[in-house]
Amino acid sequence: MNRRTWAVLLTATALALSGCTSEPDSGAGSGLGQIDINAKPADQVGDGGEFVWPVTKIATQLNHNQVLGAERDFTDVQNALLPRLFLTQPDATLAVNKDYLESAESQGSSPQVITYKINPKAVWSDGTPITWQDFDAQYKALNTSNPAFSVSGANGYDKIGKVEQGASEREVRVTFKQPFAEWRGLFGLLYPKSTNADPNVFNTGWTEQAPTTGGPFKWAGRDGGAKTITLVPNEKWWGEKPKLSKLIFREVPADQQAQEFAAGKVSFVDIGPNTEAYKQVQQVAGSAVRKALSPSYRHMTFNGAPGAILADAKLRTAIAKAVDRDKLAQDLAGPVVPGTKALNNHLFMPGTKYYKDNLGPLGFDRAAAERLLDEAGWKRDGAVRKKDGKVLELRDIVPAGVDTSATEAKRIQQQLAEVGVRVNVAEVPANAFFAEYVSAGNFDIADFTWVGTPTPISVMAGVYKMDPAAVKQNYGRIGNDQVNKLFDQANAEFDDAKRAELANRADAEVFALAHSVPLYQRPNAIAEKSTVANFGAFGIASIDYTKIGFSK
Repeated sequence: MNRRTWAVLLTATALALSGCTSEPDSGAGSGLGQIDINAKPADQVGDGGEFVWPVTKIATQLNHNQVLGAERDFTDVQNALLPRLFLTQPDATLAVNKDYLESAESQGSSPQVITYKINPKAVWSDGTPITWQDFDAQYKALNTSNPAFSVSGANGYDKIGKVEQGASEREVRVTFKQPFAEWRGLFGLLYPKSTNADPNVFNTGWTEQAPTTGGPFKWAGRDGGAKTITLVPNEKWWGEKPKLSKLIFREVPADQQAQEFAAGKVSFVDIGPNTEAYKQVQQVAGSAVRKALSPSYRHMTFNGAPGAILADAKLRTAIAKAVDRDKLAQDLAGPVVPGTKALNNHLFMPGTKYYKDNLGPLGFDRAAAERLLDEAGWKRDGAVRKKDGKVLELRDIVPAGVDTSATEAKRIQQQLAEVGVRVNVAEVPANAFFAEYVSAGNFDIADFTWVGTPTPISVMAGVYKMDPAAVKQNYGRIGNDQVNKLFDQANAEFDDAKRAELANRADAEVFALAHSVPLYQRPNAIAEKSTVANFGAFGIASIDYTKIGFSK
């Protein structure tokens, strides 16, 4: 399915996912660990082989920082091609990626200064060295000072005062004009200066191509007919040599991926909450199902823009209260990960240190939902509600070919019908779901997944803060000054506990606005060939593309 990643969170940098599996009410599922990837040492993994990675659509925009470029399927490609300065560990902490940085240190808070020392071996695919100028160009492109750059969000770049050269071109000094606690989330993925210095290149230069890269793999081509993107090892790569000879991303509709896996045409399948796929892959000889704690969750986004039917907060609240999320979790995710329950936080996952139930006024209560609908002027008229002769009718969009999304929307449709709300489930082209519908505000309700990041408060700010000048990732166009203020305060707070407290206060306000409704934790369940090594259910951890391969 289509899954947005650049704005997803679910654990803070200092939080660990360990220990939450022992809590029966965590909602995370019993018995799951942080990671399950069939880890093998290098001498037990063969050299060569083609790994076929199914995606729901082939990327057209490969600039992760451009507003249309950060879907999960796209990011899986980008992560193999570009510098990632920090790697997320299984416990959700961030570690310096030594392939790119010798060190990264923060000094002081007034002003806060970060010094990055770049690995002297690090070069772009055209042979030019990675230097401080690449950092400077990315900061200037993403700080939202130039509207010609269509960015997905500032995510902390707007807190930077300047980027300058340190002791050499391989040393970067970043000085903040405002304190920024989650600074490790910046400059990754890092793009070359050639991309970020020109808004035209930023917006269109990475369309259907990756012109200059700097990862263990390099671009080998996009085949529009076969619907594939092929990557091969980068001969200029200075780190550990990749095991695979080819990494092929192949477009396969989500509802066909289990069948393609059973036929041996793809190397794995992301099962998610697809119970039919889960049953099917268990019958495939020579396969294994790997599960880990998930950093991702399903949710409903409401369109509350001026003029939209859900611009009325009371109506949004009524809709949210009419949805039995616990039943959705049990029916849709429970068969794959038993014990999954409704999620009551937009920022932290159940079982983690700072998880707090912030649901407040949006708890399931069908009778209360009916009263709110009456108060909003939508009165019962047989099976539906009407106001001034108009039927209360909502359009819920889902990407075509994603059976689990359609099933989820139909369950919501049935539940809302019980309170007199008519929901039309509209399947729209998967490759246009975000660009032409979600980002464009062409929906009443949209169902998709937010994917986790270890720097949640800064990354999610673009989803919940209201900026009159730009939508960014606040697709519902809902917010207020209090939400903005709390996120700003949290991002300037270096104490983990205090930062989490501010974040939870912001989250409670987001619930009070009926901005969006988390549904349940998406199962992190991967079926793969049993010979696949160093790949599977990563939880929140970063993937090491150099280690993926096949056991000897």
